[in-house]
Amino acid sequence: MKMQDLDHTKLIALVGGIGSGKSVVSRILRVLGYDVYDCDSQAKILMSESDHIKRHIFEEIAENAVECCNRDWRTAKINKQVLSDIVFNDVEKLAILNRLVHKAVKLDIQQWHWNIKHHHQRIALVETAILYTSGLDAIVDGIWYIKAPEELRILRVISRDTVPQHKIIERINSQKAEYMMLETAISNGKCIIIDNDNCHALLPQIMKLI
Repeated sequence: MKMQDLDHTKLIALVGGIGSGKSVVSRILRVLGYDVYDCDSQAKILMSESDHIKRHIFEEIAENAVECCNRDWRTAKINKQVLSDIVFNDVEKLAILNRLVHKAVKLDIQQWHWNIKHHHQRIALVETAILYTSGLDAIVDGIWYIKAPEELRILRVISRDTVPQHKIIERINSQKAEYMMLETAISNGKCIIIDNDNCHALLPQIMKLI
């Protein structure tokens, strides 16, 4: 990291599909003292805590997806099973939910990044599987792409989650657009690859980047 960069905390997207090893790389970076924002876990927290999200789910998706009394959003709770059943059978309502959550996560990241800047850290990282779908590509300074062969990713997920292979392949196929955009970013020199193919050690690659 150049000395002139020390007054700006660079925001790096840590991306990769299911089974690529994003969480492993994130853990290594945290051990090394770097802050990593986990979009998946933070999105779940925001959904359970955000009055704005709960109100809009109630008003725009389905009233029975939110358990509330007299529209008191502070104590309201999202019925995750009901919400899941609705949005995964209705493309338009799924789009509404994604818009609400992506916007909330983006704002939360910006506040988190602002706070880190005041601690004069050199880099901060955002772990996400949907960099472009969520619009986060617009606010990051760089992209680190954890990459692994599809066959290896499938084996990792089967071992980790005991999920049927066809379900994993469906998940991978659903993210094809993200992979294509990442490949474009690589060809344009805007994305750095971290190989997690069981042949290249992760730590030396990470140390070169930080």
